[in-house]
Amino acid sequence: MKERTFGEIRSMRKRESRRGNLKGFTLLEVIVSIVIITLVSLSSYLAFIFSSQSVETVTKRGQALNFIQESLEELRSAAQDDFDKLENYTLKPAGKEFAGFNRTFSIVSEQGSSEFKRAQLQVSWWERGVLQRYNFTYLISRPPQPLPGNIYGKVTNAKDKSIVSGASIIVTYHGDSSCHFTTSSDGKGNYTFVEPLTGNFRLKTGDWELTAERKGYYKYTHPELIHIGRSEEKRVDISLDPKPDPAYIRGRVVDKNTGNPLYQYVTLYSEGKGRDYDHTWWHSPRGNFVFKIEFDEPKTKCFTLVTSYYGRDWSYPYRYWCYNSRVGDFCDPCGWGKSYNYRGWSSAVVQKGGGVVCSNPWFGSSATDRICVKPGDDLNIGDIHLVKVPTAKIKGYVYDKEGNPIYNARIYLRWHNWAYWCPYPATYTDHNGYYEVSVPAEQELFPDNSSYHLLMVAGAYLPKLKCCDTGGTAWRESSWKRIGPLYKGAIKWQNFTISSPPGDRCGDAEGYVKNGKTNSPLKGVDVRIYGWKKTDVGGHYRFRCPPEKKIFGSIPIGYYWVYAKKGGYYYFQSYGNRWYSRRGKIYIEEAKTTTYETIRLWSKGYGVIKGRVVIANTSPPLPLEDAKVTLNLYDGGKKIVTTGEDGRFEFKNVIETWPPPEIKGDSYYNQALQRHSLTIEAGELYDSQSIGPIELKANEELNLGDIKLSPTQGGQ
Repeated sequence: MKERTFGEIRSMRKRESRRGNLKGFTLLEVIVSIVIITLVSLSSYLAFIFSSQSVETVTKRGQALNFIQESLEELRSAAQDDFDKLENYTLKPAGKEFAGFNRTFSIVSEQGSSEFKRAQLQVSWWERGVLQRYNFTYLISRPPQPLPGNIYGKVTNAKDKSIVSGASIIVTYHGDSSCHFTTSSDGKGNYTFVEPLTGNFRLKTGDWELTAERKGYYKYTHPELIHIGRSEEKRVDISLDPKPDPAYIRGRVVDKNTGNPLYQYVTLYSEGKGRDYDHTWWHSPRGNFVFKIEFDEPKTKCFTLVTSYYGRDWSYPYRYWCYNSRVGDFCDPCGWGKSYNYRGWSSAVVQKGGGVVCSNPWFGSSATDRICVKPGDDLNIGDIHLVKVPTAKIKGYVYDKEGNPIYNARIYLRWHNWAYWCPYPATYTDHNGYYEVSVPAEQELFPDNSSYHLLMVAGAYLPKLKCCDTGGTAWRESSWKRIGPLYKGAIKWQNFTISSPPGDRCGDAEGYVKNGKTNSPLKGVDVRIYGWKKTDVGGHYRFRCPPEKKIFGSIPIGYYWVYAKKGGYYYFQSYGNRWYSRRGKIYIEEAKTTTYETIRLWSKGYGVIKGRVVIANTSPPLPLEDAKVTLNLYDGGKKIVTTGEDGRFEFKNVIETWPPPEIKGDSYYNQALQRHSLTIEAGELYDSQSIGPIELKANEELNLGDIKLSPTQGGQ
């Protein structure tokens, strides 16, 4: 073998090494390489996925915050407009940029403050199958009021540019009719809405509507809204269009026989409807009346004049106190065939020449309104004639119950419907008890039946005879009498007797009060019939005058309820109550002592009610502490206690239930069952429970045992 040098051997190893480097990877190397490449790719993919989800989360939550911010800005803006009505505000619908988001909100007044409101907003959305929510609470304070402004100007006549004083100018806040101010133009036609005392502006910022009115002018409405900014003052001049010149209707109301002026209402009608009224007392000289007729257009207007106040019967002589005693002397208004008219006078019935058309409507109509005027007229219709109510005469005497004449007795007269006839009183009796008086002859105006007959009464101050009292005088009257028929010039006689009324006729009363349980007399019981009296040691009471009066009779005759009360006993009322049956009244007879049935007062009894409150379905039963136990008494009262650590409760001094066993079946006492009941409560964790009816006897200690409360569904 050929030997190789060291150099040749090294050169061969280098060539071997180069050939080895040019060989392919092994299978293991390939698998490892694939795993490494897959892990690197997967981590890059997951990183991409996580990055995309994070971007979505941030975007959604940013949108949610923007949604809340936009809502809060809207609420702040609404608070600027009307802070006090913010609870009623409705947010505007969400924009497209907030699609997929839901919003709920509520606004309530902050407790104890009128200057703050609490807004609570919630925005929710779905994020990768999970519902997300943002809750936000925000306090909104009352915004400062913007500085107010003012409107001012001048009011003139649109026709001749003259100033118009006394015009009423009204501004109303647009959209809120409750916010308005009124002012008037002064002697120079100027107006302003500043505060009269301080001169401060007072119109809040916003849009205002303006109107102006003045009698004799058409109403003015400003054609557009007037916008007032902060501290802004705007001038708005007003031109009022004048209506046509007014007309006047004048006249007098006088007595037909004497020509003297009369005090009388006069009413102006048009087509049967009352338009205006006047009174002759309001003018100088008296008896005159005047009506000013306004026109909206230059057309003739026709009216009817009537001597009454809008047709109301109290202005007629038989209703209007004493100030009208005049009627018309022509056909009556009701077709009774009378020659006098109690309503007075009507231009629709009385014609211009003096003739009368009784069939015409009293208050006129479009066909019978005959007093006509046009713009600028001044019409004087002359005198309206009325006559005194026709009269008759009544004579007679006034006596006391013994038949003695009464001096200075007063005679009072009233029309058939109780209206006064003046003077009131109409006259007085002389020393012989005699009187005579002029009275209205009612049947000259009204039909002849008792409901239209005159009313009369006599009255006088007579020696005082009231129970237990003497000396001095007291007013006494006869009974009212209806007098009729009464025609003009007739004379009738009517005597009166003034007798003692029930208050002057008296009797006494007495009786006994006993203990219903023991049947023994009761001392110190307060008994009421006419005032109060106390029973003596024998249980006796008596109503009578003090001995020094030396008068019999302390109670006016008649029927009276009886009452009796004493501490520790049930209150007695003779008309019946919870404890006693109805017994009826006592009748007091004149000059007699009436004995009332024995009153049997029942003494009150008391007992104890106790028990324990435990949790249901526990063994042994677990006591329930701090449970609220309410005792509902049969008389409507309540007692309340709470349970202790052992769950026990106790009510002391509890009134017995009714009726007690001893009086069952006794008709003197009310037999209706009256029982107590219990209500037990322990908050929201346990169901409440009611127990009853509960019967309790006097001196009884009633143990209700364990009362079980079940946990509520939420407390389990």
